[in-house]
Amino acid sequence: MKNFLTILFILIILSGCGYNSIYTQNKNINFEILSLETKGDRDINYLIERELKKYIGTNNARKFNVRINTEYSKNPITRDKTGKITKYKLIANSNLEFEINNQIQNISLNETFIMENFNDKFEEKKYEGQIKNDLSNLLISKIIPYLVNFEWL
Repeated sequence: MKNFLTILFILIILSGCGYNSIYTQNKNINFEILSLETKGDRDINYLIERELKKYIGTNNARKFNVRINTEYSKNPITRDKTGKITKYKLIANSNLEFEINNQIQNISLNETFIMENFNDKFEEKKYEGQIKNDLSNLLISKIIPYLVNFEWL
């Protein structure tokens, strides 16, 4: 009975926990995206655009024009004795150009992940898609704070 009450107590406490994105509740968003242009990898760009479109038309004083060029690559890094690839390095590069008040600033962001080779290519492709999504989210988590904290030196 004591174990049951302990487990019930833990479940009640954990069910009250909720995850919220850092920026969904942020009332201090002090920028607006006037235009957003993307080039490069379609999947990564789609995820980045989906997140950044939230900041279009927010009527804030700091207004940015944003251009993003993304590249994605899957490079073999290790092979076994037979020459079969055993590990890949997944690389997501994003070059961003921010224009505010006719002044342009460029930044480059990179994210990498080491992925094991799968025997089942369908599962490997599915897993690679999940990793690509995670790499995109990491890039987004760097872009938004950069825009929030942007200041000319």
